[in-house]
Amino acid sequence: IIGEGGLRSQLESQAQALQSTTVAFDYEFLGVRSPAQVRAWMNRAWLLCAPSLRAKSGDAEGLGMVTLEAQAMGLPVVATRSGGIPEAVRDGQTGLLVPEQDVPALAQSMLRLLEDTALRDRLAASGRSHVEKHFNLDKNTVQLEALYDEVINQHHLAKAQLPLHHPQLRSIV
Repeated sequence: IIGEGGLRSQLESQAQALQSTTVAFDYEFLGVRSPAQVRAWMNRAWLLCAPSLRAKSGDAEGLGMVTLEAQAMGLPVVATRSGGIPEAVRDGQTGLLVPEQDVPALAQSMLRLLEDTALRDRLAASGRSHVEKHFNLDKNTVQLEALYDEVINQHHLAKAQLPLHHPQLRSIV
């Protein structure tokens, strides 16, 4: 498990408790890793599992950059419907989404992708295409610049249409 957060010690305790039962599995909490190390781990993986949880304070995942990075690498994603993640991962189209704190649904979605190669490959390809189409920095920069130009042009047009004695003219720069 790569990453760091307030739930790490709780998750480590749960993993240790499971290890002492009849369930045998290997795990390691790696903590924070460099981008190159994360990419190396992603290249070894069959899927990315990104469960996110809204904090008690109300804070939620802004967009889920790790889900975008995984999809850009052609890695299928299982994640929770939390914060902005559904913008990054389209359920059933580019990945699988489950409700927050629904551990059985999370596990079932992961197993589904591990067992269904065709689905895993389809979601991986669709996810990569989705990121290339909707999260392309060059394309999004051009669109943002066009939006700024439109706002500026509307501002100048509105300013030109105000009568010279209009009180708002004093506040327009």
